[in-house]
Amino acid sequence: MRRCLIRSAVIVLLGSAIAQTGMPAADAVAQNGAPVLKFGITGSDPTGDYTRVMSQLPVQEALLAIAREPRSREFIDLELKGTSVSTDELVRLHLIKPENGSYRIAFNLLTRQDDQRVRDVTAKYARFLADVILKRRSELERLLSSYDLHSVKSSDLAYVLIGCFGLDWDGQDIALEEKYFTETKEPDYDPWAVEIGLPLTGIYWGSHNEYAKNARFTSFGDHQALPRMALPDLIWRLSRATAKAELAPELVKPSEAFAESALSDLLEKTGAVMLALRSGPKSSVEIASAVSLSQNELSSAFDLLTQLQYVRHNGDRYEAIVPVLAAADRPMVNSVRLLIWNAMDEWLHKYYDLLQSELQGITPLKNGVSYREHVFLQVWHYIFGITNRDLVESGFFSSPYASERRYKGFIPMVWDPTLEKLMR
Repeated sequence: MRRCLIRSAVIVLLGSAIAQTGMPAADAVAQNGAPVLKFGITGSDPTGDYTRVMSQLPVQEALLAIAREPRSREFIDLELKGTSVSTDELVRLHLIKPENGSYRIAFNLLTRQDDQRVRDVTAKYARFLADVILKRRSELERLLSSYDLHSVKSSDLAYVLIGCFGLDWDGQDIALEEKYFTETKEPDYDPWAVEIGLPLTGIYWGSHNEYAKNARFTSFGDHQALPRMALPDLIWRLSRATAKAELAPELVKPSEAFAESALSDLLEKTGAVMLALRSGPKSSVEIASAVSLSQNELSSAFDLLTQLQYVRHNGDRYEAIVPVLAAADRPMVNSVRLLIWNAMDEWLHKYYDLLQSELQGITPLKNGVSYREHVFLQVWHYIFGITNRDLVESGFFSSPYASERRYKGFIPMVWDPTLEKLMR
């Protein structure tokens, strides 16, 4: 699936400013000036080619010009002069395509006018989806009430479980299963870009994910408040620091390998600590015994987790204050996701064709980019991102911008890897 979790943040991020999944976005620091495009992928690009190319301002400007009208090879070659990028590479990356002697946009690039139109149209349909979910609110709250880690807010749990697991990940699965969205074989991700201008605040559509052997780390929120001070984002930023270090050439690869191993070990130990707290508050002695860590290792982990607001000290014990989902939570997790799956199924059958009709004329569709293969996936992110905003405003979900949050724009969670697949 396009939402597959990034398996190696170090490898991906050394070559890429964006390695998130779900609906990643970034104002990349374009070379030789301010960027004109936000860009990202749904999926993963381990080569980093997409970000390397898109991070260059002449490329962004050329693509934006092509989005407005087809351009000749001569025009594009001139625009790219002085960069490491060629017209043929843009074709290879499926960003443009030749047609009748000129080149058209071949991916999900929205101009500012497109962006406003998509927001206006999807806001209406997102409200319909939020209403379908809110009709099920009492049943969802009953299911969520079985989660007995009382140091975690039920509204935080609703946000990550419904907004991320349900609307984001399962939403892409149901669209694929019901043929509303068809995956292409190449590349193994869907690229997108949006002309900079409109803020992304409150459009909660982005899951940043990372594996540890024993746990999964996710932060889920909008892409206005970047960088996120969370896991796995913090690990990714630390891994990128290795690439910026002033090292002799022969030390680069071994240093990267050492950093990757050390950071993976840190993530694994942190995951063990968080999952140990799923059963309730524990003293440092109890946790050290449960996860086989020394007191020094545990002290360092708790210093980090406390500052990140993943845990808090309560008397002589520590307790989790972000959602932690263990294998034992499977019945509750699955039941909630099934309810949301049914809500999305109802919504898709009713509104998919109407939505497509109202979006005719936006740049990618005008240039022949397939709605079913590419465009709907991006549009779906607007739908569920704005739906999540509506559910925050309803009070059902916690707000990622609540005053008590030190770091805003997202809510993190830690979860057992066996929970990834919805059982139906």
